[in-house]
Amino acid sequence: MIIQDADFSDKHFHLLGVGGMGMAPLAIFLKQVGCKVSGEDDNFHPRVHELLLANEIEISQKPKLETVEGVVYSNAIADAHPIISAAEASGIPTTRRGHFLAELSSFYNTVVVAGSHGKTTTCGLLIHILKEFGFNFSYILGGLFSSDLNLPAGFSGQSKYLIIEVDESDGSIDAFKPSLSLLVNVDWDHSDYYATRNKCLDAFKGLLSRTTSEVFVNQSCENSRNFNLNDLSATIHTFGEDGQTRIEKFENGVLTLGGKTSSQSFAVPFEELFNVQNALAALSVARHLTNSVDKSALENFPGLWRRQEYLYQSDTFSVVEDYGHHPTEIRNLFEALKKDDPFLTVVFQPHRYSRTLQFKREFADVMSQADRILFMEVYAAGEKPIWGGMGIELFEMFTEMDPEKEAYFCKDHSCVMDRLKALNPQKGILLFLGAGDIQSVAAEFAKGLIWQAGSNGDAFVESVSSKLSPESTIRAQEPLASKTTLRVGGSAQFFAEPNSESDLQTLLLEASKASLPIYFLGRGSNLIVPDSGVQGLVIRLSKSSFRKIEKLVDGRVRAGAGVRLKELCGFMRRNEMTGYEFLEGIPGCVGGALRMNAGAMGGWISEVISEVVLMNYLGDVFTLAAEELHFGYRHCREMHESIALAVMFKAGDASSITTIQHNMDTYQSSRKESQPRLPSAGCTFKNPEGSAAGLLIDRCDLKGMTVGGAEVSDVHANFLVNNGFATAAEVISLINKLRKKVYQKTGYKLEPEVILYGDSWENFLDPLPEESHRTHPISQT
Repeated sequence: MIIQDADFSDKHFHLLGVGGMGMAPLAIFLKQVGCKVSGEDDNFHPRVHELLLANEIEISQKPKLETVEGVVYSNAIADAHPIISAAEASGIPTTRRGHFLAELSSFYNTVVVAGSHGKTTTCGLLIHILKEFGFNFSYILGGLFSSDLNLPAGFSGQSKYLIIEVDESDGSIDAFKPSLSLLVNVDWDHSDYYATRNKCLDAFKGLLSRTTSEVFVNQSCENSRNFNLNDLSATIHTFGEDGQTRIEKFENGVLTLGGKTSSQSFAVPFEELFNVQNALAALSVARHLTNSVDKSALENFPGLWRRQEYLYQSDTFSVVEDYGHHPTEIRNLFEALKKDDPFLTVVFQPHRYSRTLQFKREFADVMSQADRILFMEVYAAGEKPIWGGMGIELFEMFTEMDPEKEAYFCKDHSCVMDRLKALNPQKGILLFLGAGDIQSVAAEFAKGLIWQAGSNGDAFVESVSSKLSPESTIRAQEPLASKTTLRVGGSAQFFAEPNSESDLQTLLLEASKASLPIYFLGRGSNLIVPDSGVQGLVIRLSKSSFRKIEKLVDGRVRAGAGVRLKELCGFMRRNEMTGYEFLEGIPGCVGGALRMNAGAMGGWISEVISEVVLMNYLGDVFTLAAEELHFGYRHCREMHESIALAVMFKAGDASSITTIQHNMDTYQSSRKESQPRLPSAGCTFKNPEGSAAGLLIDRCDLKGMTVGGAEVSDVHANFLVNNGFATAAEVISLINKLRKKVYQKTGYKLEPEVILYGDSWENFLDPLPEESHRTHPISQT
């Protein structure tokens, strides 16, 4: 065993294949525990690489094994890997990811999410629901959320609950003995390990038999419905058709659950039936663990990366990427995409030779539902080629079964791009499908479309791109709504993410030459993007070079402008420095927090900084001490004239990790009780002198007031929330209505605290009535 006891925070683990979807979240979890974590991979996706660096994972192809106390490796890594051999020769324990998770889970009340299809989405839904509720737990997802605001792993030192997604592919499922098991569904897969259907089903039945407390089983799945559950020692809960919890109705985005459990409705952000069934599974467990789930718990679910992800959309054409790699998953996906009968072009990359051989006929059959198919060669995932399981052989079978269908075989990525260029699809849906590296082809193709749609902005993009390092990005017509906490608004004319200070200087220079206004975007809180979008260049400092955080020799902490405040709090906790807990839960990054002089719970960021590294709009870099900065309420004068690159924070007072975590949990609980969970920009209005904006709105009985999808929160009246379909125009209209009514009733003039991003409030605020008014009649007690 690698883990000998429950406290392993002083260990150094090296992860082989750390760029994988299961390994990256594990690395982040171990880092949050307090471990030293290093890792390597020969095929990083840029987003995963950035995520690991931002979470202080050391990427090293040549680790110093003398400090390593355990090597964990993914299924894509061969047992004969040089690092594994060297570690074992030195007496360092090694194990695969699945067995390591099983060891880890033995120290927790573990909730396992397992199944053949949809377990990552279901696990993500369960994690999201419980976080919205305020349930205290740790978790490790087997994938990434679509939004960077949601980490795929989380550690709580105050809870014994651990929620994990368990993979059955390598047999490590046999090592788990959870407290609660959620079995989403059961199907035969992974014939390289399970030679027969029964052996695969037995693995899932074995998990249920080892579960000590509760099992949740899907009655809509024929295979799991036929399990004999009578000999289980755990309490049995069922969901789905004829289950104890089942779907009573689903229409217009509202899912109503019923059955033998109490009836309850939930707003869900998706339409696909398979995702609704995943939500049913997650809600069944969440309602059991919490006894109460709010009807809005799923409204702002961010989704999972590479699951029905729209990379490009116009009025007539969409580009979608999906991770599906089993015939059952693909059939469900096609059914959802073909609902309105669009012309469906599919680029399909089979995953593993063994799976292609096992399901070759089923793949060929389901692909006939598409209107045009481009078959790629198999993504090996560590396997050696198997005769009968090659991509070209699947293509040949398909053309024999459906000779009239338009189909092509593409041996590699460049062949796919050449074929798509020749076909020039402009209507319907283009779907990139598979669990391998097809995502890079999808991204490249979508990127080209986005450039073309840039209203002749592609010339500027191409010109500037040639002057930036390859790691930097610049795009035209980039949607901004998903990059903000309110989730409304249009697109940026140009959007860039520089990889270095020199790239940032280049962007500033080129924007100046083109007479483009420049705007900076952090985590997207405290602002509203107009529906018309932003004309100019929007820059986000989200690359790893701006997200580094380190403790200096003098005890201070240096954090890049792109470091999230949550990451800063976690770093301070791990280094046992108190005084920064008040920043926990503020949805921002260091640069944005400095600009707005972020504060909460009686603390202000201006009180804890030592000095700031800045760049002016000419590209000059300089440093100012805290005493040289001019702070006010939600304001720092220097940040309107320059850009923060990094901040030096004062050395916090010494304290224990347990005490700091307790303080953070206390602040977090207070926020959850006093602030809404639905998407918002934060406090909408500044507090007028002598009163509080929220109190004035509340005393005027304006809580719950709506304009379209925008609503005054019933939790805190100074928060305007997005009910899932609001536009920026509706939010701004609601702001104007509130200002008018509060002024007429109290005489107080409410001024927006949130920024109208890329524009001025002068262009959007209605004039207040000039008639006489009462002077502040509302008591402030």
